[in-house]
Amino acid sequence: MNSSEKSRKKRIIILGAAAIAALVIIAAGRGGLKANSAAKLFGIGQTTMLPAGDGKEIVAIIDGENITQKGFDTYKLFLNSNGENKLSDKQVLDKIIERQVICNQAVEEGMTASESEIDSAVRSARETMKSDSKTYAAFKEYVAGLNLTEDSYWESVRPVYKKALTCGKYKNSLKAKFREDNKGKAISDLNAEFSKYYDGKVKALVKNAKVESLLK
Repeated sequence: MNSSEKSRKKRIIILGAAAIAALVIIAAGRGGLKANSAAKLFGIGQTTMLPAGDGKEIVAIIDGENITQKGFDTYKLFLNSNGENKLSDKQVLDKIIERQVICNQAVEEGMTASESEIDSAVRSARETMKSDSKTYAAFKEYVAGLNLTEDSYWESVRPVYKKALTCGKYKNSLKAKFREDNKGKAISDLNAEFSKYYDGKVKALVKNAKVESLLK
């Protein structure tokens, strides 16, 4: 693995940890993180404060799952820390909806991630996080901002790893079948066509989902 690949991997782990924490808050409706810690971890030049309040208000219901204000705000902070184009509240909610319906479909089709797969993913993330001292220091500050110990943090994110791995299984299953049905095509063409096919699948799932938005 060359230096650029290593740097990319570390960045993915950092942002992945932040996203996981955000998703945990979305699912569990926990309190917010310290703004300064969030700013350092996300690489935000100027601290972005989360709205005041306990954040337990429900802003959306997706197929029966409640999305809290605090969880929504935290995930929005994470998403808008990457790239120049800031996402609107509707765009953030759309991304949350997509993730949820994909996971629901995977579970319905019997593709839930196993405990051993979750163990492996968490262990790999922890080891990678500790492999760089600066990354690890930022991560520890971030976890402290959530008022959690490292062990309790990694335990708390297991459900989110489960969801992420489950969604991945669904996509990989679709891709395997798509390739089987389109043998003989060039890989480049196949990947482009699958991307369109998968997007269509997700849109269909979203269209059939029961979503109630309470965003103001």
